Amino acid sequence: MRENLLVKNVVVDDNRYVICFNPEEAKRDAQVRQEILERLPKKLTEKGAKSLIGNREYARYLKVDKDSIEIDLSKADAEARYDGKYILRTNTDLSAEEVALAYKQLWMVERAFRDIKTNLELRPMYHWTEKRIRGHIMMCFLAFYLEMSFRQQLNQIAPEASYSQVKRDLSYLKAIFIKRGTASSIIRTELEGTAHLAFKAVHMQVPSRVLRT
Repeated sequence: MRENLLVKNVVVDDNRYVICFNPEEAKRDAQVRQEILERLPKKLTEKGAKSLIGNREYARYLKVDKDSIEIDLSKADAEARYDGKYILRTNTDLSAEEVALAYKQLWMVERAFRDIKTNLELRPMYHWTEKRIRGHIMMCFLAFYLEMSFRQQLNQIAPEASYSQVKRDLSYLKAIFIKRGTASSIIRTELEGTAHLAFKAVHMQVPSRVLRT
């Protein structure tokens, strides 16, 4: 039905299901799993197996026996079968496409609230006056709007780029203030990885390496 969404209607024992597949999500799921598997041996060496048992991110790829704990790649292979896939159960008369889109819209709203609390690091603030409550809600909304706007602009200039990776690379950019006698200047560090895409997405030039103050 769309480039990033395929759907299939299935009926089993009078129960109706809509199977959805997102190729883009499948690629992301595979990439995330690969990154975890690459970090896992180092984590086992540094922190020890017992410390990872309670870590859901790593534990699902571990095989635990009485006397040993080892990486089980067969679990990763089994998980790969479900990359980008999810199943919706419905008793409505809506088409498979309408069911999938309705769920996607609900998911986007839920993700918006989750992103506000995690990615934007905005925690609940206990205000007591209507004016302060409205102000806090507006601040959260504007922050989320800026992120979504940046995501869209990034997707336009580099569809293959990962927002999380660009954000991470950009966080390494620093400005160093140097003063010598009466002269002072600001020196920026080198751009890491995909950080340059952040400036390109918002149509800004990368700052000069040295800025006189």
